[in-house]
Amino acid sequence: MACTTRAWLVGVIPLVVACGDDVTDADDAAGSTGATGSGVTGASAVATTAPPPTSTSAGTEDDATADGESDASAGTDGDTGATTGAASFADPRGYTLISPLNSRFTYLFDADGMEINHWEASTTPANIAYLLPNGHLLRVSRDPKPVVELVSGAGGAVQEFDWDGNLVWEYDYVAPDIVAHHDIEPMPNGHVLIVAYEMHDFDEAVAMGADPSELSADGRWADHVVEVDPATDQIVWEWHVWDHLVQDFDPLAANYGDVASSQGRIDLNWDRPGVSPRPDWTHTNAIDYRESLDQIVLSPRTFSEIWIIDHSTTTAEAATSAGGNAGHGGDLLYRFGNPQASQAGDALDRQLYFQHHPHWLDDDRILIFDNGDDELRPWSRVVEIETPLLGDGNYELTGPFYGPAMPTWSYESPEDFYAAFISGADRISDGHTLVTDGPAGRLFEIDPAGNVAWEYRLETPVFRAERHEADDPAFEGLSEQDLAPKGPLVIDLSP
Repeated sequence: MACTTRAWLVGVIPLVVACGDDVTDADDAAGSTGATGSGVTGASAVATTAPPPTSTSAGTEDDATADGESDASAGTDGDTGATTGAASFADPRGYTLISPLNSRFTYLFDADGMEINHWEASTTPANIAYLLPNGHLLRVSRDPKPVVELVSGAGGAVQEFDWDGNLVWEYDYVAPDIVAHHDIEPMPNGHVLIVAYEMHDFDEAVAMGADPSELSADGRWADHVVEVDPATDQIVWEWHVWDHLVQDFDPLAANYGDVASSQGRIDLNWDRPGVSPRPDWTHTNAIDYRESLDQIVLSPRTFSEIWIIDHSTTTAEAATSAGGNAGHGGDLLYRFGNPQASQAGDALDRQLYFQHHPHWLDDDRILIFDNGDDELRPWSRVVEIETPLLGDGNYELTGPFYGPAMPTWSYESPEDFYAAFISGADRISDGHTLVTDGPAGRLFEIDPAGNVAWEYRLETPVFRAERHEADDPAFEGLSEQDLAPKGPLVIDLSP
């Protein structure tokens, strides 16, 4: 990674921290500027430039846009230097949306660290929020008294808030053996995809061919996906991991077969090596939908793989191995990252370690946050892969497992970049990538060469950040709203 000069913005005064042997403790400098108090934490903006700019990104009367040209529609606040604007103002540098894990608030802020809007909920998130085309906020809510205590990331409800913070829709998806968790996906048709656990107890798992010596007493929590129509609160489509199993342990049980030659099915007896059996089996932490393909990508963290399934199926077809545009029903169309999970490769073939946030950049390219592993690879990467997509919606299998053999682009900095859990990456229109180091609460933007172009310290954990640019569909519904900065972002951590 190239080394660049970092300008930490304290108010509007840049504290320049040089690279190499001259680096100082920038965290201490940034931390001294934050608002503190009961349940409140401050955040400091960081801009990275090479060479140093003639004006800082905190904003001046000559405040530059992302392409270096002045934004004539934006004014400035003479007291703070922060950019202001009319109701239709849209900052060409875009806005960043965050839902800090320890806060009941979701925030939208600009590149200068100025708050544009916030939404208050009664609970903390579980774990993500999105802006909708009408300008509303969609989030997963964490149940303060969950029915299920065995799994992480458990939520239970999906909530929609308008721009002013009014709750306009809520959908509960929780029961003694079911709970929504981690991520959701708003669809172009207005529906919402929800990732959820469902319990399959010990006896059921054994009957399906699970090795009882490798099974938790609580059975297996396997994932499923439901598509909900908010207009009717009806589930209109669903897909279940449990319908697509294979196992080679018990010849008399269901789904017995050769695991390695069954790449479209999921090995019931796969579990993370070196850990005690636990019910949290598939642990899907992200979902994305690609309308042009009518496909869904999932991120089962414990498998260290990404999976693609066909959404064009009916619910009945999704429970089988036939039907849909690709002709394989609900079987996996593609899997990537860890051939060991399907007995098709060994440790040398592994490319992903407990990943988060796979999402399409176009029909055949996917961006992934590859977290890493304390023992096997103790640093994180952001990788872009080109999938072997075929014209009929299937994916080419050229050997025992799916390619590519290596990413088409990656970013890593082993000496200072390791986010072992949560986290994500979001590609921006100028080719930069917004990276979320979730545990550290660090957001940074890198150019294609790996140079840090912008950085922001939240000082509190965040699942991931989403960048919304000026032409984002989410701003279609905000033409009458005030998008002017409201003051420096201060994150509320009060109960």
